[in-house]
Amino acid sequence: MSEAIWALGRKAFLAEVIIIAGLYLSAVPTPTVAYEEIKDPKISGAKIADAVATAQVDQVIESLVAESMGAFTQEELEPKLQVMNYIFDKARLPGREDLLAEKVYGDSIAIFWYRIAFRGKVEATFATMYIKVTFNKYIDYWQLTDFDFQSKTADIGLP
Repeated sequence: MSEAIWALGRKAFLAEVIIIAGLYLSAVPTPTVAYEEIKDPKISGAKIADAVATAQVDQVIESLVAESMGAFTQEELEPKLQVMNYIFDKARLPGREDLLAEKVYGDSIAIFWYRIAFRGKVEATFATMYIKVTFNKYIDYWQLTDFDFQSKTADIGLP
């Protein structure tokens, strides 16, 4: 008799676990944005540099989220990139962007370094920002996997 009660209790417990797991899985959000596959990382890197040069933090965030195919999130990036506003507030826009270097490792990693120079709002002042974007290739498309910005050349890791 006790084995029958144990078997019924175990079945009821398993049914509850299955129901709870089903509710949990249905509550997990699914991505609602479809990301375009990146065929040319140099074009994507230039797009990010252009967003920085035009001092549009929202556009920079949007580009980073899209180019990373969602690996970076807006919530994660916003506090980190608000530091850019310090330079943007003191600059006349847009800035001038220059591709400083590019390094491709095999057919799977591409890194691009940009210098973005801003003329200051105060006469004869300037501000410079250096950015580095890293892409990794997965089968037949590229994905942004790293983004860094610095105010000093030595800190950006130029080759």
